[in-house]
Amino acid sequence: MQESMYKYLKMGFVHFMAYPAAMKQDNKVVLESVEASCKDEYFTAIELMRILDVETRRKAKAMLDQSGMTVCHAAQPVVLGGKLNINSVDGAKREEAVSVLTKELDLCQEMGSDRMAFLAGRLEEGATFDDAWKACVKSLQELCDAAARKKLGITLETFDTDVDKCALVGKSKQAAKLAQQVDRENFGLMVDLSHAPLLGEGPAEALRPVKDYLVHAHLGNCYTADKNNPAWGDQHPRFGLPGSPNGVKELTEWLRMLFEIGFLGEGKQPVVSFEVKPLPGENSEIVLANAKRAMNEAWAKV
Repeated sequence: MQESMYKYLKMGFVHFMAYPAAMKQDNKVVLESVEASCKDEYFTAIELMRILDVETRRKAKAMLDQSGMTVCHAAQPVVLGGKLNINSVDGAKREEAVSVLTKELDLCQEMGSDRMAFLAGRLEEGATFDDAWKACVKSLQELCDAAARKKLGITLETFDTDVDKCALVGKSKQAAKLAQQVDRENFGLMVDLSHAPLLGEGPAEALRPVKDYLVHAHLGNCYTADKNNPAWGDQHPRFGLPGSPNGVKELTEWLRMLFEIGFLGEGKQPVVSFEVKPLPGENSEIVLANAKRAMNEAWAKV
């Protein structure tokens, strides 16, 4: 494509994946990396997880306000790190997950984001899929209603169902059914190129079923060739990692399908983000540069 990608999307990245120390609340890394991101005009959006330290959060917010970047609030680490499960059939556990995520909306709003994203939990041992599904729908409706009172949206990201994260909601046909049942105007779905191979879905299978509910897209990679490799599973290694499924070709096909389903188009600028993570011994800036090069090449071929 000859036209600038910025006409059709807001180019973002998942901050805490690119800078893993930020996930551990290393305040120095958080501020240095947010500053570097704000100075990088390639990115017009950034996905941040909660920043617990009040002063660090204030300083990060000030830089982000100056930058003009769109800020997206990512609560996936809260769910995974806290082992929260919105589809738990144990009422107390389900209510705990909803309560924590409801409080997370305050941080989402404070940082200037208009949506909060997270994932479903695992299917618990001894629970039936139908009961877990009903619990998931109920939780999402409650969270959407809480978010609506703050004029915010809720985004559920689909994940693998039987490889690494093993979330209840994975394949896109299933996710579309969930969105229908949640039935809230402020609810949407996020689909990730990284997860498509883990779910056995190509671009058409992953994107067409959710075209009416898609509000956010991720671009990334995965690896399942060798379980002893640190890249194994849903670790979001760089594009083109030997033995991995996603490179420029797959990224190009994904972008074409985003246009085909109408997610990208005239007058639209949804957030499309890299989710890439340095492997042990790799450098965050180089891995991000790899993603930019892959995106530039893929965009030229769309």
